[in-house]
Amino acid sequence: MKSLALTGLTVAVVAAPLPALAETAPPSLDLAIVRGVNSFGAPALDWPMGVVSHNYFLAGAPLALAVAADHTTFKAPAAALVAEGLAGVSVTLLKPLFGRERPFKADPALRTPSGHWNESPESFPSGHAAVSFAAATAIADLQPSWAWPAYGLAALISYSRMYNGVHYPTDLLVGALLGIGAGKVTTWGMGQVTDRYGWPISGISTGGDALTLSVGRQF
Repeated sequence: MKSLALTGLTVAVVAAPLPALAETAPPSLDLAIVRGVNSFGAPALDWPMGVVSHNYFLAGAPLALAVAADHTTFKAPAAALVAEGLAGVSVTLLKPLFGRERPFKADPALRTPSGHWNESPESFPSGHAAVSFAAATAIADLQPSWAWPAYGLAALISYSRMYNGVHYPTDLLVGALLGIGAGKVTTWGMGQVTDRYGWPISGISTGGDALTLSVGRQF
């Protein structure tokens, strides 16, 4: 509980002044960073960065990592899925409140190698950062040895959004903070539920050609 409260306080303190920046034109430093990252683009990187930035990759890669981290009880994948949903809903509700245009609108000279036909008009906060960091936090809390790969994947997804000219750094920062908060809330809530009611799957093991499912105490 103390960890959840500390996380919430940290997120609130850091994020509090940032929405004011998104109500108007982005700060010059924000746009300068996007231009710098975007200018490092190379044809050899355009395709992989486009893949990493795609919604399908966002939907599948963090969950695949969660399954790799915990394919016995499946707590981590379940928590990651719930955390992603919570983060996604939060971003969907927040974006229309700020209405910040995307970088490629502010500067048409920016490269958009992945295209932007499927992007929503609003930039702030970043849904990709929120969802990927929500999953990463859920994985890290339940499978600490997988924290570095989980957060590394979230950072890569977030970076790809600047590379492709569709997000500012502050979009990504606030999105990441929202995601971390969603992940913490999810794992805390899951802990409360499982402490009281148990978890339905205690383990999956293979023996020869047989697949064994061990069922724990039901909800």
